[in-house]
Amino acid sequence: MSVGALTSIGVARNLRAPTKSDAGERTEDSNEADQAASIPELLVKQVPTSLVAGYTAVTATLVALIPEPTSTVPNPDELLNLRWIAFFVLVLSSALLTGVVYYAKAGRGARKPVLEVLGVTISAAGWGLVVPESPILAMVDDVARSVGTVAVVGFVAISLNTVTAAGLSRKAKTSGNSETETVADKDASDSPETAARQV
Repeated sequence: MSVGALTSIGVARNLRAPTKSDAGERTEDSNEADQAASIPELLVKQVPTSLVAGYTAVTATLVALIPEPTSTVPNPDELLNLRWIAFFVLVLSSALLTGVVYYAKAGRGARKPVLEVLGVTISAAGWGLVVPESPILAMVDDVARSVGTVAVVGFVAISLNTVTAAGLSRKAKTSGNSETETVADKDASDSPETAARQV
């Protein structure tokens, strides 16, 4: 699940720029594992894959429950309300889970994972709107308009996530001299390491 990799990246950013190893990339060379994670790698890690897969299954099930049009009911209920609820659950749960997992790894007093949560939220929203069973596509009757909607939403989401990926490739901005003890620091030493808060 990319939420796990993204939060590991967030914890690493408290101390330094994240590496390929932090991003969960498998490398044959140990030296390559210590290289900086690339923008494409960080772009992919922002996708909450497990949650998106679950959302896709739920929306596909809802679509399967829609009755076939008949002469008496030519326009059956497409369960748009439930599909929008599923979409918002995807977005909110992605943001919440990222925050919870990050703090579980980073420990008490860690900086707020603003960029990490923002990135996963944008990605979840983008994927949630472009899957075939998404509520926004159900509101578009014309095929050409559906393709256009997918193209626009996909372009905007990828563009924004590229910006957040660029931010994730750098060490988190620090403010003050507050200390935090991360899980990684705990394993490495008994004394707490200094990590600053991000506004």
